[in-house]
Amino acid sequence: MVSQLGWIDFSSEDRGKVKQALAMMADKGTLDELGIGQIRDAFADLLFPGISTIQTRAKYFIFVPRLLREYQQLPSAKRKKQPLQQYLKTQENELTRQLVECCSIDELGIIGRTSIASGGVKQLPSTIYWGGLRKFHIANTTASLAEVARALQSNEERLSYDHQDDATDHTESALIELPDNDPVWRNESKLQMQLSAVEAKFLTAKMTETIGLEDSIFAQIFASELIHGDVAPYEMEFDELVEKMLHEQTVSEACKHNLKLASDFSLAMEGPHIVLNLLLAQANGDELQVMDLSEGYKGWAKKARARDVFNTNSVNGWLTVRVDGKPRNIKPHTQLFIREFAATFLASSNHHAAEDIQKIVSQQSHKNKGKLSKLKNNAPYENWIGVERLDFRWSTAKVILKDLSEGLANVIT
Repeated sequence: MVSQLGWIDFSSEDRGKVKQALAMMADKGTLDELGIGQIRDAFADLLFPGISTIQTRAKYFIFVPRLLREYQQLPSAKRKKQPLQQYLKTQENELTRQLVECCSIDELGIIGRTSIASGGVKQLPSTIYWGGLRKFHIANTTASLAEVARALQSNEERLSYDHQDDATDHTESALIELPDNDPVWRNESKLQMQLSAVEAKFLTAKMTETIGLEDSIFAQIFASELIHGDVAPYEMEFDELVEKMLHEQTVSEACKHNLKLASDFSLAMEGPHIVLNLLLAQANGDELQVMDLSEGYKGWAKKARARDVFNTNSVNGWLTVRVDGKPRNIKPHTQLFIREFAATFLASSNHHAAEDIQKIVSQQSHKNKGKLSKLKNNAPYENWIGVERLDFRWSTAKVILKDLSEGLANVIT
C-alpha cells in the first residue's frame, strides 16, 4: 500500500509551508528523528529572523516587491480579470527565463533555473520570501499572500497593516516599500542577481533597523562593524561566528545570550544523534561503524563536559525559548527527553554511551516517530541519520549577508 500525504489547501502561504517542510524532509541530513526541530527553529527565528532554509539570494527581497508594485499599478479592471497569484506565477516564470538568459551559467541562486524549461518554477519566490518580506517590513502587513491577493483584486482600500499608527496612510499604496520606482528594472542591461548599492543599503536598513530585530545576528554584525573585519563573517562557519561574536564587546548581551544558548544546544544534541546512529549500526551488525561511533561519542562527551552544556540554566533556556515575546510550543515528550538525557549524562562518570543513555534515545525515537522510527523498522544503516551539528539557517543567511556586503561595497554599481 502506497502512503500518501494530504492537506487542506487554504492559501498559498499554507502551500508554501507544506512544500518547505517536504523539501527539508527530502534531505536525509534534516530528518528530525529525535523531535528537536521546534527548538532548533525557535533559535533560528531568534538569530536569523526572516530567513528560511530555501531562500537563495538577497535579490529576491527586491524582485518580489517590484512585481507586487507592478500589480498594484494595474487598472482595477485588469486586476479583477487576473488575480495576483496568477499574475505572480506568470511574471515570476518570465523573470526566471530572463535571469537564465541574462546571467552567467555559473550564477548561483536563480530559483527555478532547472525547471523553467519543463513546466515552470515549482515553488515561486513570492511564496518563499513572503514571510521575510513581512518580517523586514518591506511588505507592511500581517496578512498572508492569499489575503493580500483577495484584497487587491477586489480593490479594497484597507488591508490588515501592522507597525503603523493612525496618522499613516493605510491604503494599498503603503503596502510595499522599495528603494526606488525603477520602471525599467527588467531591462537586460540592468537585470542581475547582485544588489545595487541603493538596493543593498535599503535591505540592510530593513534587516537591521526594523523594530524587534535589533538583537538579530545581521543587526549585530553591522552595528558592531564585524562586517568589516579581517575575515568577513560570511566566510566563517557557524561555530567560528559564535566564537567571534561572543568575544566582541560591541555585540549586545541579548544577542550573546541567544547565541550561547543556541550554540550549546547544537553541541548538546550532537550526542543523542551519535547514540541514535550507534543503535542503528548495532542493529545492522556493522561493527566498524559501531566502533567509530563509540569513539565519536567519547570525543563528544569530553567536549560537552568541558563546556558544561547541560547545566540547568541552559536546559531551562532551551525549553522556554521565546520568539517575539511568545513561548514556543515544545512537545512534552521532547521536553522530557532532553531533561532525562541531560540528567543521566551528568550523573554518569564515564564517556561511554551507557545502556541507560541508549534507552533514553531509543524511547524518544519511538515516541517522536511512532511506526516510522528508524529503530522500529530496523532500517539499513545509511552512514548518518538525523541532524548533526546545527547552524540555525546560517548556511542560507551567510549567502544573503554576502550579497548585502558586496552591494554596500559598491561591487555592483
